[in-house]
Amino acid sequence: MKKFLFLLVLIFLSGTAHAEEGWFPYYFPADPAKAPDYMGIPATAFNAGKDVLDPPAGKHGFVKVKDGHFYFEDGTRARFWGTNLCFGACFPEHKDAEVMANRIAYFGFNAVRLHHMDYFFEPNGIFEDTAPAYKNKQLKPTGHLSPRQLDKLDYLIYQLKQRGIYVNINTLVSRFFTEADGVRDAEKLGMAAKPVSLFDARIIELQKQYSKDLLTHLNPYTKLRYCDDPAVCLVEINNENTLVELNPSKLPEYYQNELKTLSDNGKIPLPDLEKRYLFDMRDYLRNKVGVKVPIGIGGHWNDKQLELQRECLDYVDKHGYWDHPKFPNKSWDMNDFRMHNKSLLADKNLGIIGEFKKRAPKNMPYVISEWNHCYPNPYAYETPTLLAKTARQEDWDGLFQFDFGRGWESKDCFNYIQNYFEISANSQQLILCSYGSRIFLEGDNPAIPIVRQIKNTGSGWSTSGKYEWGTSPILIQNTLQ
Repeated sequence: MKKFLFLLVLIFLSGTAHAEEGWFPYYFPADPAKAPDYMGIPATAFNAGKDVLDPPAGKHGFVKVKDGHFYFEDGTRARFWGTNLCFGACFPEHKDAEVMANRIAYFGFNAVRLHHMDYFFEPNGIFEDTAPAYKNKQLKPTGHLSPRQLDKLDYLIYQLKQRGIYVNINTLVSRFFTEADGVRDAEKLGMAAKPVSLFDARIIELQKQYSKDLLTHLNPYTKLRYCDDPAVCLVEINNENTLVELNPSKLPEYYQNELKTLSDNGKIPLPDLEKRYLFDMRDYLRNKVGVKVPIGIGGHWNDKQLELQRECLDYVDKHGYWDHPKFPNKSWDMNDFRMHNKSLLADKNLGIIGEFKKRAPKNMPYVISEWNHCYPNPYAYETPTLLAKTARQEDWDGLFQFDFGRGWESKDCFNYIQNYFEISANSQQLILCSYGSRIFLEGDNPAIPIVRQIKNTGSGWSTSGKYEWGTSPILIQNTLQ
């Protein structure tokens, strides 16, 4: 591992003190599958997908758990080097879906986590607005699946499947329940009604109905229901949601009283209520909906909650970010944030990589469904290949970078780094993830051109009230190793 770390740093730091001798700029078109050869570099040089993908997705049967890992039904080991699509990126127009699938495949991702589909009404979310005349959101019921959005999602999944890319479908992530849904004091509950959604009977009923409607939906392009499609590799019940270490006094009064009743005035520990929820939802998805693949949740970081995953679900899932931005004044203010800009390699435990290793379960599949070395940290080149190498050595089962995109307007998304996490226009991360895919999925170091980042548009500190979000150009050395 030390030798690997040294070589990785050497590749990306060598040449920085020299002129641009032997290097030239290289830019990927929106659809890299259509890229021409350029100055002696073959267009397929960075095409990790041609080596690691095994189309169509689902050809080996459904994913199952055996001997503490994921396997397909035909006995083939299943590993997933994935990324996330969020919000409107889950619903591209058909032409954009083809470009998106080509781009995801090209850089070697063999899985996509469909995340935050339930945040908006259409056109950026999955819900149909059945009460458009009402301006008050509390008068609008959620949960009605939009036929137009489903058609976009269907076609995207079909395009991914054809290229050998599996999908991880998330159910409850960011839905804002309303009074029109029959939810008491809905306006006092936040995103996904956390953690009330783990114990309130009405909200659990709504979760089940949405899960059933979505997972039993027939995709006309694949001619399979989602629950019957082996290209669906995982299903997540919820995301970063737990009752462990909850302070009930922070809940609305109605739900404080409900929680007292359910816990027999505190005699039943809250983890037991969460366990009841997890078992109930898993049983419903498996036996009532017909989900045939492993069921989990979007991982939390609390040890007690991770123990609940081990006890109640099919695999353990964890999230982690190196240099996640902090917001001293207003949440998610992209003009006012703080980052420490430190190297992950400078941390004695290797930051999130050490954390992932520390929390890895024994004799159970392990998935990191969200990870990122956040932009514009200047050392972001460190993590993709190092994480891939560690995960392969530790024999983990899935890693999903967060995220590939959260909207899909071609005029911007391929040429402009829009936030801390998206990599659809981040050349540095795309290239390194293509390295990572080969390391994790095949176990060998890839033989592709050396690349290095030559521009960071700032330190990450917003000192003037503004921050210039930019592109991430690369230089390429005209030699193959």
